[in-house]
Amino acid sequence: MQYCHAWLTCNSIQSIQRHGRIGGGLVKEVYLARWEDFDVAYSELTSPRYREDFQQGLKILQHFHGSKRIAQLIGFCDDILITEYYTLGESANFQNMVRASPEIDNISLRLQLCVDYVEILSDLHSSVYEVMYIMCDTNNLDKLLTQYLLSEDMHLVLNDVDSVAEVTFVGGEWRGIKCGKRELEGEFVAPEQKWTGTTEFNDTEMQTYDEKTDIWKVPDVCNFFLGSEHEATRLQFKLLDIHMACKSLNPRDRPTAMQLLLTYKQLLTQIKE
Repeated sequence: MQYCHAWLTCNSIQSIQRHGRIGGGLVKEVYLARWEDFDVAYSELTSPRYREDFQQGLKILQHFHGSKRIAQLIGFCDDILITEYYTLGESANFQNMVRASPEIDNISLRLQLCVDYVEILSDLHSSVYEVMYIMCDTNNLDKLLTQYLLSEDMHLVLNDVDSVAEVTFVGGEWRGIKCGKRELEGEFVAPEQKWTGTTEFNDTEMQTYDEKTDIWKVPDVCNFFLGSEHEATRLQFKLLDIHMACKSLNPRDRPTAMQLLLTYKQLLTQIKE
């Protein structure tokens, strides 16, 4: 966008030309569309049963409107929302992208994506009006990477926010959340998100948790972007201490997203000198 424009309303959205499907999932289908001279992403609710999730996603996009690391909301009407279209697609395609275009590949770019990722987490975790936000639909690396897109200038952008959950500050303490009502498993999931009882899983007895579940996953995400070349291995060694802290069994012992952001930025400055 080259100029400011009010969010599109129903009258404007009715005239948008919708084309082929480019993505989607349980909550919404996403299509490429055309508004005036712009390609845009046209998202439509799949079923009324998921309207609450759809509306939560819209609420998050409105709340973070103007953030350079969260998809730009262009308009909404009933069960339709319009956002900026990112031609490079999901961050899951990053490794294939740099293999196809090796001239853009360098260690600074790779570390910058780590910076982008923890910057987004820092924004989500920063309390505003006694609310912070946690990524819930991220139970494995592949799924997490589909939540983020790549901008044309090769930065990470959070796009799928339907399952972003709210941790609220009530009565002098933070009230944790639970991501869904089913049992979570696997090494990618933080320990406090797993059922530790000796009996069959029971959601009503499951403990709540907070933003430190996002921190547990940071090393895996950053290592994906860094890759496995020699320069990447050197950086991973320099990040070993803070990444090991991210994997602390006690959530309180893990660093904050801001601490990770400062560490990554400092290292990025060093390698650019």
